[in-house]
Amino acid sequence: MSLLVLAYPELSNADRECIRAFRERYDPLYYPVVAPHFTLVFPTFG
Repeated sequence: MSLLVLAYPELSNADRECIRAFRERYDPLYYPVVAPHFTLVFPTFG
């Protein structure tokens, strides 16, 4: 099983829309899976 730590920031509507549009264009695989976030730890197995 892969383990990840994600942080979800508080964003204004304008910032959320900007990030959404960018991710929709450049990250089509995971765009619909997870909301805008920061990955705090690289994926690991354990």
